[in-house]
Amino acid sequence: MKYIISDYYQNCLVQTPYNFEDERTFFCEVIIPILKTFAIHNTNMTFKWCEKQSKENRSTWLQNSDYKPKNVERRLLDGYGLSENKGIAVLIESSGSESKVAHSLTLTTTSLNYNKKWQIIDVRTATVPTTKEGKYNLVKVFELLAHLKEIWDDQQKIVSQLEAEAVGFGGAFEKTVEEHFQHQ
Repeated sequence: MKYIISDYYQNCLVQTPYNFEDERTFFCEVIIPILKTFAIHNTNMTFKWCEKQSKENRSTWLQNSDYKPKNVERRLLDGYGLSENKGIAVLIESSGSESKVAHSLTLTTTSLNYNKKWQIIDVRTATVPTTKEGKYNLVKVFELLAHLKEIWDDQQKIVSQLEAEAVGFGGAFEKTVEEHFQHQ
């Protein structure tokens, strides 16, 4: 938190205010430092930034049964977070229009529902402050990051369990390896 607050404070000290009508400037000056700091201090995730075209990006499109690829405008991601095993963990999209740039972060989850249809849920939204007057909005930013950390930790437990099952261990470990061999 202290590094995010420090960056926020630096933004407040800028003598000539940023023109945040430009989506890219806001994203690069405000959002990237927040997410970069979060990843460095809270997860084993790394980010790739700014209109990334990669094999990882191509792998994020939904299955062909959900859409017709020819009719979908493919866009590059503004960033994505890679987990320790190099799988995509977080997708970053900075959305705005020429008339309005939202100064907010929204945490969205995507999953398959019981009908095997994609469901997208906005879990948390926080206005990201850029002036001293908006300082209390940092609370909502930290709540969003805390929720992202909970999701991340839950996913890491699932990945660990799947890796254990892949090598023949099922469920929770009742005995340590040493205990197993002592009783043989």
